[in-house]
Amino acid sequence: MDCRVDQYIANSREFARPILEKVRKAALKSSSKIEETINWNLLCWEQNGLVAGVGAFKAHVCLPFFKGDIMNDSDNLFDKSGGCAIGSIKSSNVKEMPTQAVLVKYIKQEIQLNESGVKAGKSTGGRRDKKDLKIPFYFLKAVKKNKKAFKTFDEFSYTHQSEYVEWVTEAKREETREKRLATTVEWLSRSKSKNWKYR
Repeated sequence: MDCRVDQYIANSREFARPILEKVRKAALKSSSKIEETINWNLLCWEQNGLVAGVGAFKAHVCLPFFKGDIMNDSDNLFDKSGGCAIGSIKSSNVKEMPTQAVLVKYIKQEIQLNESGVKAGKSTGGRRDKKDLKIPFYFLKAVKKNKKAFKTFDEFSYTHQSEYVEWVTEAKREETREKRLATTVEWLSRSKSKNWKYR
C-alpha cells in the first residue's frame, strides 16, 4: 500500500471517496503481488505492467483498465458515452458500481493479459483492426478538409480512431453531431486523442 493513495482519497470529493476505496480494496484483494502507485494523477495498480487506474474528477470517477480495449467486458460495464477512455468504468455513485467480486474478476483478467504478454490494441482473431472500423462518409469528408487533422487521424491506432467515430456517430441530434465533428477536427489538428483530458 502507498500512503500517497490515502492522501489522494482523503483530498477527493465526498462522492468519490467510497468509490476509490472500493476499487482499492478490489485491486489489493485480486492478487498478493499487485502494487499500487500514482501515475498521471491516477491511482494505479501494477503487476507485470500496468493493470488498472482510477481517477476522481469534478462529477465522476473513471476506472480505466489499461488493456480494456481487448478485455472481455462480460458484465457490460465499460463506458459507452465517450466520457472516459475505451475500457473504462464510469461512475458518480458508489451504489452504481459493480460488486467487489466483479471488480476483482476484471482486475484478475487484466493481470492475466499482462502475464500472457498480449499488447493493448492487439487482440486475436483479427478484431480491433483499423480496416474493420466503419467510418461514415461525412466524418472522413470533414476531417480530410484539414490536412493536419487527417494526418493525425490516419496515424492513430484503432482505439483512438474509434473513440472519435463513436463519439460523433452516437450523437442523437444533428446539431450535437455537427458540434462534436467540429471539435473532433479541432482536436485532431492539435494531435490530440479524444480523451486527452483524462490521460
